[in-house]
Amino acid sequence: MKKLLLTSALVASSLLSFAQTPVVPNGDFENWSTGTCGDKPTQYVTYSELLKSGGGNCPSPTGVTKSTTKYSGTYALQLTSAVYTVTFGGQQITEYLGNIATLASNLSGQGVAFNGRPKKLVGYTKFTKAGTDTLGIDVEIYDANGGEVAFGELTISATQAGYTKFEITLVYDATNTNAAAELFIGFGIGNDNDKASPNTVALIDALSFEYATTSTVNYASTSPINIYAANKNINFSENVSDVHVVDMVGANKMQETATTKTLDVAALTTGMYIVTYKYNDAYFSKKVVIE
Repeated sequence: MKKLLLTSALVASSLLSFAQTPVVPNGDFENWSTGTCGDKPTQYVTYSELLKSGGGNCPSPTGVTKSTTKYSGTYALQLTSAVYTVTFGGQQITEYLGNIATLASNLSGQGVAFNGRPKKLVGYTKFTKAGTDTLGIDVEIYDANGGEVAFGELTISATQAGYTKFEITLVYDATNTNAAAELFIGFGIGNDNDKASPNTVALIDALSFEYATTSTVNYASTSPINIYAANKNINFSENVSDVHVVDMVGANKMQETATTKTLDVAALTTGMYIVTYKYNDAYFSKKVVIE
C-alpha cells in the first residue's frame, strides 16, 4: 500500500507538466455571443464589426458562423466570404470579401489578457479552397507596453477534405524579456485582392497551447463529478475539458483538449489510470480502472 501511495504521489507530480495553462480562451469555440453584426465566437472580433465601426454596414451574410461540422465538442468556427452589397451609379454591386475572426477584447486592437509563454498553438482545420484563396492563421503575444513578445504564423493553401491537425511554433523575441500581457489569435481567408470566393470554406476547432516548461497548476484529487469507465469509454457526468489519461508510471497515454463528456479509451490496455480534467476553471484528478 505504501508503494502504491508513493507511486500515486509521483504521478500527481508528473501531471503538472501536462497541464495547459493558461489555455486558449474559447479554444473549443463552444461559447458564442451577439456582436454588432450578429453571432460570433465569444472574445472574438470579426471583419464585419470592423466594417460597421468604420461607418459601413454589416455584410450579409457576415461569413462567420458556428458549425456543427466540428472536430470535437458541439461547435466549430466556420469562415466564408463576407457578402457586401453596395450601390454604385444606381446599380447594386455584390462583393465577396475576404474574412477574418480575431481573438481580441475590443475593436480598438486590445488583445485579451494573457500571461503565458506557450511553445506552440495546436488546432484542427478543414479547408475547402476555391480560386487562389488561402487560410491564414497567426498568433501574437505582447507585453503591457505593446511590445511584441512572440509571434507565429501559418498559411494553408490546399484543400483539406477532413479535419487536419496544425501546429504553429511561436518565435520569442530574445531582446524582449518582459512578461506577456496580451494575446491575439487571428484566422483569415481570402486572396491578394482582399476578396474571397463564395465557395471557400474554412472550419477551425479545438485550439490548445503546448508549453515547454512545467505548469504551476495544482490538481485536486477529490472529484466534484461522477467519472466511470464502461465499454471502453471514460464517462463524465458533466462536460469537462483538457482531459489527460496517465498510467501509473506517469506516462501520458491520451489527451483531449476540447469539451467532452465521453472519451474513447479502446486503445488502452486493462489497468488503473489517473484521469485529469478541467471543470469550472479548476483542475481535478481521479483514479479509473479500465477493464
